[in-house]
Amino acid sequence: MKNLIDLACSKVNYSPILFRRVIKCTLHLTLCFIFTLITNIDNKLGLETAFLAIIAVIVHPGRRFSATLKHAINCIFGLSTGLVWALIAREIARACLKNKHQDDDWLLTHEYHRYQAALGILYVFEFFMLMYHGWMRSVNHTYFSIVFPTFLVVHFAFSEQLKVNARELSKSYLAPFLLGISMAFF
Repeated sequence: MKNLIDLACSKVNYSPILFRRVIKCTLHLTLCFIFTLITNIDNKLGLETAFLAIIAVIVHPGRRFSATLKHAINCIFGLSTGLVWALIAREIARACLKNKHQDDDWLLTHEYHRYQAALGILYVFEFFMLMYHGWMRSVNHTYFSIVFPTFLVVHFAFSEQLKVNARELSKSYLAPFLLGISMAFF
């Protein structure tokens, strides 16, 4: 197979190493996307299964192993930073509510001022996360693999209903991220 790829690439004056990397990235992204479409896997991954395909773009196997490992470590750091930030903010926001297990529509109707205060707290935390994101990107553009997962986790965790507990939220973000990263190494 390797000789066949080398021969085909030499005829069209293309790098065989680059061609193998493109094939690995394409297969990785395709498998991650297929996993989001299979219902049994989709149910196990939680609320945000689409992150599996997004992480396949950030941490992909088309680099040298050391670069893939570096981006995987950065992505896990960004994931954990964003998850901790989001869970702290959501718990502080939920402290404003009397009925923590009701839908957002019910809270808007029956506890308007408390719900408004909870959303205000989430807004302040999102603002500081965006400031952190912008600052890190301005310091060095290679920090993208840290701050983009942080942005994704915080933004989408704040978009979830306030009744969603920390355990379900953590599972929804950890499972697709870690599966995508492990598939990049496999």
